[in-house]
Amino acid sequence: MLIQAAGLVLLITLAGHVATQRADPVAGITLARARDLAASMALYRQAVIEYHQQHASVDGAVGEAALRAGGHLPSWAPPAQWQNHRDAATGIVYVFGAGVDGAAMLPHLLRLSQRSLLVGRSGYKNMPFQSALHGATTIALPQAVAATVASGGPLWLAVPT
Repeated sequence: MLIQAAGLVLLITLAGHVATQRADPVAGITLARARDLAASMALYRQAVIEYHQQHASVDGAVGEAALRAGGHLPSWAPPAQWQNHRDAATGIVYVFGAGVDGAAMLPHLLRLSQRSLLVGRSGYKNMPFQSALHGATTIALPQAVAATVASGGPLWLAVPT
């Protein structure tokens, strides 16, 4: 009886170990990927801000080639997965990813932004910006952004000075 109980404990322990080993790498990859995407978005956002600080009259989207040519986006940075748009009326810069899931990235974006209210996600089409910390805001998404960013996609706003 004692041998059967010991065998059962060993079997349960082994099953738990196997289950944990299978789950951890998947979760680790997802976590690492979300962290890398957030860092990439932060780098890209900073490049866009620097560009608009030097070119205050430019509205709309700024291409990656212009960011690299101006030295705002480092040559070692991987190709950008991000897009941007500067609203002429408000001066707000929107940095976003088309087809990127924002849910996994939000904790990392909040950490990188030091819990900025300007980090969030898009709502459904024609809904205003959804701050990760504040919820619904009155900041309307320009048509160029609303038409491109996926519902729930990551958004990180800026107001260059």
